[in-house]
Amino acid sequence: MLRSLVGSEMCIRDSTNSSNKGKANNRDTIPAMLEIGESVITAKGTFANGNKDLFNWINTTGGSAIDYFKNDKNLLIDNKNYTNLVNQNNISDFEKMQNIEIEGVYTHFSTSDEGDKKYTYYQFDLFKEAIDLFKNSNIPIPYFHTANSGAILDLPETWLDIVRPGCLIYGLYPSVDVRRTIGLTPALSFKSRISFIKNVQTGSFIGYGKTCQVKRETRVATVPVGYADGYPRLLSNRGEVLIRGKMTRVLGRVCMDQLMADVTDIENATVGDEIVLWGIQGDKNIPVEDIARKVGTIVDEIVHLTDKARVAKMFIRDGKPWKIKNMLGEYACEG
Repeated sequence: MLRSLVGSEMCIRDSTNSSNKGKANNRDTIPAMLEIGESVITAKGTFANGNKDLFNWINTTGGSAIDYFKNDKNLLIDNKNYTNLVNQNNISDFEKMQNIEIEGVYTHFSTSDEGDKKYTYYQFDLFKEAIDLFKNSNIPIPYFHTANSGAILDLPETWLDIVRPGCLIYGLYPSVDVRRTIGLTPALSFKSRISFIKNVQTGSFIGYGKTCQVKRETRVATVPVGYADGYPRLLSNRGEVLIRGKMTRVLGRVCMDQLMADVTDIENATVGDEIVLWGIQGDKNIPVEDIARKVGTIVDEIVHLTDKARVAKMFIRDGKPWKIKNMLGEYACEG
């Protein structure tokens, strides 16, 4: 089960109503992207990525982006063809678009979580040129924004009007290179329970491929979580879990639906005991960052591996269970 702390809600929603589709006064808000050098525009009433034809279609017909796609018009994504889409010569084209209201202009940094910020500053300089273009035009722009998690931590000069935290929302730092300028509390933990315990003799093999041979009589706990649930197979014989506040190792290969752990030295370990795969139990912690480092990936991937219907989610609010989501649906927790 994945446990998540719930704070303020953050979401992107499509407020489309069938009664106003295709009308010029449509105010559906759907993020869109158009290239400005290495920057992009967000627009109200559109959904695009580097496609000026869509903007022109909306402007001339008063239709919405949803109508555009229903009309079987193709959306071509080719950033190279749009690197000079917005410049001093054509900014007036956007001023003439009466059916499009631009809510904000933004770019996305690709290396802000790395130690070397040269390329991030290069992107920011390009974006500032785009800001000047819009500020010198007759187009009112409520928000300019650039800062993702790495920039929020390291580059306060890029914060502008609003910021866009990603993994920071989960209480995770995006990389080992960023400064810890904000104190974080992890918002997620991944847990299960022991489903079976078996005593095996010295020399017994555990799991597929005979990759683990025990060197003593061993109590082996089976945990009903595997790589199909988001626990990386790369943690075979390398992972650790928490049981009764003690750290113990994963034995053998992680299976599709289960894994095995050594509970020989965990007194009174029994079926039904909680197991923490990552997160906190007692005064011990298995950080997501450690798992990401072991398997050679980023924290974002680890927390999203569990985003599957077969993994039940419990949402915690004010320290208490608030909602459960599983394959049968969503349920409010009583009390």
